[in-house]
Amino acid sequence: MNRLDRYIVGKFLGTFGFMLAVFCMVVVVFDLMEHLDSLLEHQAPVWDTALYYLNVCFHFASLLMGFIVFLTIIWFTSRLAQNSEIIAMLAGGMPFKRLFRPYFLAAGLLVALALLLSHRVVPYANEQKLAFEESFINTSIHVKGRNLYREVAPETI
Repeated sequence: MNRLDRYIVGKFLGTFGFMLAVFCMVVVVFDLMEHLDSLLEHQAPVWDTALYYLNVCFHFASLLMGFIVFLTIIWFTSRLAQNSEIIAMLAGGMPFKRLFRPYFLAAGLLVALALLLSHRVVPYANEQKLAFEESFINTSIHVKGRNLYREVAPETI
């Protein structure tokens, strides 16, 4: 991996991190505005609330990762084209297929991150998130310890 590959991968992952942070901030702000009254009413601890919103960020990062990668590729490549960096690379003799190598390398890293998030981090985060929601946000609905039945087909419960 040469200097140009490190430059492209670094810019690509930096843009991805920036866009992921922006999406997470938007989700946290909207969720906080929606649940602020019940958090204040039930006197939720600040530390537990911060951990809840960290878990919300993990959940939405895993959920929206494919879309954010798509937007990142479009935004990052358009910035490279706007600064005439792609033209300079191709004019310098770089084959067009060679230009894809850093993109595939960064995409492989993001796939590994997505798999790690979806299989290890998010299940644990969702467990904590749902426990917090049951304790401080949706306090009127408790499923644990109750016998609930549902009809899944006619005459089948």
